[in-house]
Amino acid sequence: MPISALEAVFMDESHSARTGERPDERTEQFASDLREQAENLNYATLGPHGLTKPQTVHVVLGSLSEAAYGLGKTLDQMGEFLEEELEAERLVSGDEDGPELGVSQARDELAEAVDHAQELSNALERARHAIGLLSTREPSPANPAERRGQSAVADATPAALAHADAPMPIGKLLPSAEPLSTPPTRALGASRPLKPTL
Repeated sequence: MPISALEAVFMDESHSARTGERPDERTEQFASDLREQAENLNYATLGPHGLTKPQTVHVVLGSLSEAAYGLGKTLDQMGEFLEEELEAERLVSGDEDGPELGVSQARDELAEAVDHAQELSNALERARHAIGLLSTREPSPANPAERRGQSAVADATPAALAHADAPMPIGKLLPSAEPLSTPPTRALGASRPLKPTL
């Protein structure tokens, strides 16, 4: 079974001793990698290429929920470390008040951050659960009648298209051209053309 990167750290202590690499350097590297991966995930979810279906959001929310829970544990462990170091009197401070005040304030802030991380983890899990049944709507196929109509239009000649636009013969659209049965009468008082004088 493959081991995690964290397990590899503890199994490789002899290698660190041989190479002179400090365990703290790996811890710092993990934190740096986490920051970089968060930035990569930010870029991936910014455009349409990294998110194309709700199932992807579902998976990402699950991973982020677990990451937030793990982050809370990390914060709690760092606070405990500072407290243990203070109690063992291995800490010094450039502050005239000594290391106690700094550790106390850090512990309070870290405890609040742990609560926020747990709340974040829970909220992400609730969001993941809420979209668990979502899926992307498949494009509906075109109506067969519409497909036949589109095919007919594509195959039609210009004359057929013109007939489709004006299906009534042009003679029926124009006013009647039949001759009048009686000539029109001149209205009373209408002027007559003047005869030329000699």
